[in-house]
Amino acid sequence: MKRILALLLSVLLCVPAAMEAGSVTVDVAFDRDCYELGNLGFEICLPDDWVIEDGDEDFFLVAYDGKTDAGLVLYVFEADGASLAEIAGGIDEVEDFEVMMMTLNGIDFAFYEDAVDGMFGALTTSPDGEFCLWFMFAPLGDKAFEALALQILGSLARV
Repeated sequence: MKRILALLLSVLLCVPAAMEAGSVTVDVAFDRDCYELGNLGFEICLPDDWVIEDGDEDFFLVAYDGKTDAGLVLYVFEADGASLAEIAGGIDEVEDFEVMMMTLNGIDFAFYEDAVDGMFGALTTSPDGEFCLWFMFAPLGDKAFEALALQILGSLARV
């Protein structure tokens, strides 16, 4: 978890950003195309040279850099009335991950890293609280990609 905090702090040094207690503002500094995420109440921007695949019964969205295969998978599941903190606490208990709550560009996230699978994740809930969006980014350990991943999360906007 210290790695994710270090990542957030390194993004502050690499990307024009500002940080207040528990809150980070990140400028999105990549060429992008933006997509509305179905009926989830969000729009997200992804690098304009990434391959975007519609999801199936397992994934909502898969997006990646065709040259490096670095990218993200987005799962969506019903929150069943649970708050983001409750969902994050459940992941912390089941997966034994240390979860860090952080507000990024006005949207609350729960961040964690999975060193075994070489990825890090971020969860947030839809504006109406009905769904949980679970972003998984890989690879872990590539600082440039991790900074890009935080910018992608920073591009998430309510619609």
